Formats: sequence, structure tokens, C-alpha cells
Amino acid sequence: MKQMTSNSSYLLRAYYDWISDNLLTPYVVVDTTFPDVHVPTEYIENDKIVLNILSTAVKSLEITPEAVSFQARFAGVVYDIWLPIRSICSIYAQENGIGFMFGSEFDLAESSSEADELIQEEQEWHAKSRDLEIVDLKESDLISDISKCSSSKHTVNKKKKFHLKVVK
Repeated sequence: MKQMTSNSSYLLRAYYDWISDNLLTPYVVVDTTFPDVHVPTEYIENDKIVLNILSTAVKSLEITPEAVSFQARFAGVVYDIWLPIRSICSIYAQENGIGFMFGSEFDLAESSSEADELIQEEQEWHAKSRDLEIVDLKESDLISDISKCSSSKHTVNKKKKFHLKVVK
């Protein structure tokens, strides 16, 4: 199986565009303990720094699969910022807090046998799902099943009473 590259930079770019397109301000939270993070150290708190990356707040913003880089002013001084993609914890809109938190990625290079097992399990499940058939169900069973749902949006269609069951 061909190994894929990280999707983090693509997600970061998508959220950046989405937040900006909604006329909001994209902020990133960066873990400054990662190697090669270049930020002004006097603004780091608890090993994290929060940065405004709106196009009007930075210059020469680049989001690549390896890093985010740009120039920004802090107290009137221009800094070259370098953020390895793995150092970015989250991106969010400053105005409402909506965004995305990045987690640790599933490394297929280290866990290819685990990935193969997951793929095998999914293929087996799909093979079993071919053994489903539609069978009649008593109306009382249908009403009982629906009443277990907490939402009142469910309605009973008395003309069609079907249920799926596994046929072996």
C-alpha cells in the first residue's frame, strides 16, 4: 500500500480559507517545544504561543506540507516566523472560537500491520453486509424500537414496516 503524506497542511489551509472567507480572524496555537519553531520567545506562555495569521496581519504567508512561514510585527519589530506543521495545535476564528484542533497522526510507516488489520476488518464487515435482507416487522416492535429514541422527530410510517437482519 502506498504511504500518503500528512493531511495537516491541507486541513490548515482549508480552515484558514474558510475562516477568512467568513470575514473572521484566523488564529493558530503553536506548541513551541517542537524543534525549529521560530517565534519571539517573550510572547510564549506555558510553552504555547497564539498567533494571528490573517493576511492583513502578516506578510508573505506560506502554508506548505512542512511548515507555515510568514513575517509579523511584534511591538513594532519585524520577525520571521517559522512553524513546523507538527507544532500547530489548532486553528480557530478569534471572534467565535470555531476551528479545528490537530491531534497526533496515525503513522502508517510505524504501524503498517495495524493499518492492514483495520483494512482487513473493514473488508470483512462489507462482505458480511451483503448478507442483509429486508424482512417484515410487526408494527408493535417498530413502535417499541422508535420509542427508545430520545428525539420526537421520529415518526412511524404504518405503510412500510421493514427491518434489516443478518442472514447466515
